[in-house]
Order: sequence, then C-alpha cells, then structure tokens
Amino acid sequence: MMMLMVAGLAGYRGMRRGAELRGADSIVRTTLMLARQQAVMKRKSVEVFFIHDITNNSLRIVSEAKMIHSEVFLPTAIEFIAPPASIKFGPAGSAGLLEFVPIKLQEKTGMGSAGHLGVSAITNWPLTGVTQ
Repeated sequence: MMMLMVAGLAGYRGMRRGAELRGADSIVRTTLMLARQQAVMKRKSVEVFFIHDITNNSLRIVSEAKMIHSEVFLPTAIEFIAPPASIKFGPAGSAGLLEFVPIKLQEKTGMGSAGHLGVSAITNWPLTGVTQ
C-alpha cells in the first residue's frame, strides 16, 4: 500500500509542475495578445515589460502615456530565461522588435516528466506581432 502511495505522490507532483508551466505559458501568450489588441484598438503604442527577479516574475502592460493597464504574475515555481526587457506593439499590431526573440519559461526546481527541468518557448513575430 505504501509503495502505491509513494508512486502516486511522485506522479502527482510531476503533473502539477507540468500544469504550472502550461499555465504560465498561457498567461504570457494571453498577455501579449491582449497588449497587441489594445494597441490596434486604441491606435496607440502599448508595451509589455518582463519583470524578472528572484522573488517575483511578472508581465506589466503599459500604455503610451506610461500608465500601467495591468500586471500579471507567473506561478512562483516558474521563471523567465533571459527574457527581452520589453515588447512594444505599434498601432498596426506589429511588435517593435528588430529580430525574432523567443520568450522562454522554465521551472525553477524539480524535474519534469522527462527527468529534466520543464521549459516552454513562446514566439512573438516582429512584423505581425502575432504570438505563437
């Protein structure tokens, strides 16, 4: 009975970590899409800042007038891997990037189902501003 409980607990922890990474991936994608949508609808630049520190990883949507529209936080077990400082969406919806910069997320600790830290990559295309 104890062996079954230990095996079940290990499986649960792996599933939970995977769910946190998928959730964080969804948060980043949704935030980028929302910022792009706001830029197009309001016909003004909107910028998303990637706040990365030891205790808190978040995304902040800021308008052209430097007003903070919203801030979303990643789960505590997830962190950015060398994110860009910001992505600025113009009124046409394009991202103000000169080159393609992937946004990577990683589990801080623990091992994923494949025996390594889980990593997720998000693509934001400079010309169109579309997030994949």
